[in-house]
Parts: sequence; structure tokens; C-alpha cells
Amino acid sequence: MPWKLGTKTINLGRSWTDSSGNQYPSNWLALTTDAEKKAVGLKWEADPTPFDSRFYLSAGNPRDVAELKTAWIANTKNTADSLLSPTDWYIIRKAEDSTTTIPTDVATYRAAVRTASGKIETSITNAADHAAFIALWNTPVDSEGKQTGNAPINDWPEPLIG
Repeated sequence: MPWKLGTKTINLGRSWTDSSGNQYPSNWLALTTDAEKKAVGLKWEADPTPFDSRFYLSAGNPRDVAELKTAWIANTKNTADSLLSPTDWYIIRKAEDSTTTIPTDVATYRAAVRTASGKIETSITNAADHAAFIALWNTPVDSEGKQTGNAPINDWPEPLIG
């Protein structure tokens, strides 16, 4: 992060003026030591700790697990809906004309989506705490670090092709 004078950020490559009216050239920050910067009243502001906004409101401030669960169960239902909707017409056609059939691959895929949705929702519900909830995004890997499957939160069947 930057050097600051009070709340004002002092940018590298830009001239600046201190509270006493002293002017500093654009190359001053690059040419001075930290001690010289501190001597004129500058303070270093460390970078904020990075955090994943899916799980935290700010660094070290986790989101409420119950709220996360509610949101991600809704997200899972929406994902299932979007995966099923391209094949909904088969179901509607069957309802309107009972003599037609639903192709086996379509019926199998739709069942797999519903099963995956149920499994993901159960995993979300069963997450005992914040760490267990975050672990739902961990992709399984083998002893060599190669991915062996999908993260539990995203373990959907492969979509049907055309």
C-alpha cells in the first residue's frame, strides 16, 4: 500500500505538498529512505488482508453461516432449474401427448441433476460451521495434486449435448 500523510495518499511519481507548505518533487519518494519519509511525517499503510467476499464481510469477519446456507441452497436450486430447463419441453410434450416418450438419456440426465441438487443441498445443510461450509469449494485431488472430481458445491452431471 502507499505512504500516507494523514489521510492523504502520497503517490510515487507525483509531487506533493505537506501540511507546512513544503513542496516535494515527483521523484522524492523513489529517492528517499523510509527513515527520511517518516521524518517528514509520512506513515506506511500496509495492504489490507485479502479475503474471499463469498465467505467474509471483511478480513477476519465471517459472514453468518445460516445466511450463507440459505443463499447457497437458493443458488443450487437456481442452478438445477437452469440445467433442467433446456429439456423441460420433453416433459411438457409427454404431459400433453402421453403417446410420446422421453428419451432415456434425457430422463437419466434430469434424474442426475435432481440427485446432484439434493446432494449439494444436503452438503450445505450439514456444514457444521464456517470452515465446513468453505470446504464445500475444495476440489478433491489425488496424492499428486491432480483433480479427481468436482468440488462438492459444484458436483453437477455433464450437460447433454445437442
